[in-house]
Amino acid sequence: MIARHVASAVGLNGASVAAGIAVHIGLAVVLGIALSATVQSLVALLTRDVAIWAFMMGSLAVVWAMNFFVVLPVISPSFVHLLPYAITFASKLAFGIAAAAALQAVRPVRVTIDRWSQ
Repeated sequence: MIARHVASAVGLNGASVAAGIAVHIGLAVVLGIALSATVQSLVALLTRDVAIWAFMMGSLAVVWAMNFFVVLPVISPSFVHLLPYAITFASKLAFGIAAAAALQAVRPVRVTIDRWSQ
């Protein structure tokens, strides 16, 4: 039911559950790439692990608020009431936890090479 609402929210009325899941996954991938790129560009400011966690959790809380209080009421008002706000917010924060953990795991390491050693 939720996957079909996701599909209809982007204009795919009458689409299958698979289409709704594909839309959801696609949007999640785009959001993940955008947030990861932002973290990479702010790497000097986000040198501490706590800053990465705070950035990801804060960013996703803002994304959730924009979705449920600005975007979805306009494009798909019925979608907003499918699940309780607490559940959808917890889901968004779980995405933030996974994203922050992944960014910590793959943080680039600076390697310096001494020219004079062979």
